[in-house]
Amino acid sequence: MVCKIRRLRGKGTSLLRSISMQEKVQRLCEVIKKYDRVAVCLSGGSESSLVAIAAVKALGRENVVGVTVNTSFLTGEELDQSAKLCRLLGIEHMAPRAFLLNDDRILKNDEKRCYYCKQSIAKAVWEAAREKRIRVLLDGSSVQEDGIDAAGERKLRDTIVVSPLIKADIHKKEIAEMLKFLGMRQFVRPENACLATRIALGEPITVKKLRWIRAAENYIRNLGFDLVRVRVQDGDARVEVEKELVPKLMEMSEDVIQELMGMGYKNLEIDPQG
Repeated sequence: MVCKIRRLRGKGTSLLRSISMQEKVQRLCEVIKKYDRVAVCLSGGSESSLVAIAAVKALGRENVVGVTVNTSFLTGEELDQSAKLCRLLGIEHMAPRAFLLNDDRILKNDEKRCYYCKQSIAKAVWEAAREKRIRVLLDGSSVQEDGIDAAGERKLRDTIVVSPLIKADIHKKEIAEMLKFLGMRQFVRPENACLATRIALGEPITVKKLRWIRAAENYIRNLGFDLVRVRVQDGDARVEVEKELVPKLMEMSEDVIQELMGMGYKNLEIDPQG
């Protein structure tokens, strides 16, 4: 009898969780239904993927376009993952270019780098949306643990940028579970920070360094590590992988050091904190 009760309790918990997830998805869709046609800013991460999925459910695939800005700071995974999602949803995927390497303010790599970078990317997204006569952009900003702006809406030129996850009060920690509930487990993945963030602040960004970092990360990723960061300063590299996989990388450290030194890195450190 005890076992039966436990099983029933387990089923009850599962049912409640399912109802909760359904309510969250419905709430997100209700936010998006206020708009006729939208472009979703796709980053390859879980947050923007969930927004695109909800947008298609709310408006239909004919009223949704995915946009991923193609820059020299991408690892390549962002475009691949975004294109894969758009194919699955049956929506158009646009990949306008933003030529960040032409902006000396960005290449200087000071504390204002991200501000200028986001300006260029926002302009590319806005122009892509305008080409499709779309005036509403959806992004993947979500409610953080400490809470952020509850408005979830701002202006970009004559285009409205909406953060549906914020408007629907969806927290970052809930997103993976919602994707799994929707049968989209394959799109549960962290947003990939741009390659420029791997270069120490104040050290100029160059094409050579970006290629150098991309080559090192691709090599380590091909060893079986999904989340990889190779941070560079004065020719030295610090490698970061998911914390639970650090011991695995340590076991391969001799080969990794040899490979990266062959690429031209002077010294190599594997970050024990991941």
